[in-house]
Amino acid sequence: MPNGLLIANHISWLDIPILGAQGELGFLSKSEVRGWPLIGWMAKIAGTRFIERGAHQSQAVLDRLLEDLSQGRSIMIFPEGTTTDGRGVSRFHPRLFALAQQPGIHVQPVAISYRGVGASGPDTQVPYVGEDTLIANLWRLIRHPGLVAHVRFMPPMRAEQGESRRALAERARSRIVEALNLESRHPDRDTPISAVETWPHGVDDRVINLDPRPL
Repeated sequence: MPNGLLIANHISWLDIPILGAQGELGFLSKSEVRGWPLIGWMAKIAGTRFIERGAHQSQAVLDRLLEDLSQGRSIMIFPEGTTTDGRGVSRFHPRLFALAQQPGIHVQPVAISYRGVGASGPDTQVPYVGEDTLIANLWRLIRHPGLVAHVRFMPPMRAEQGESRRALAERARSRIVEALNLESRHPDRDTPISAVETWPHGVDDRVINLDPRPL
């Protein structure tokens, strides 16, 4: 996993410890996470940058992240800005993709999904969405048998000459949608579109067993 800006879809708070265990990563997270029991502590220990919604501090955050990247640190962001149920990938907010327009910075799309034993589609117990509570979600996961996380690191990509942040964001999103084998839909319309490109060889697939019971 090379250094750079990593972009992932977001399903649960569980994404962060799972992805963080794959290498030395920093994260960008909403400020509320800082106050979550245990998870907030873990996030701070990992060097997470926190951003407050509506605080107009995007440029300051961009500057700090760019400094981290220039020092060879890998940063993971979730450009959907929230979690989903894993059956789709929401629109990527393009603002943070300004980092990838800087010289020497690449983007590496990362797709994460969860499966239970014998399941053919995305797991319905893992997503931390809507009115769900952390305790209720954690209790479901503890009682969940045979849960597996699948993490797919796609080859890095760079911003093309003159490519806008929005176009780069959608190109990265399309790679993740394709990797998750989901129907690609334009984030602003309800019309299916074809993937922007097919990623080449060099995909790094990792399967993580989350079942605490011995094999």
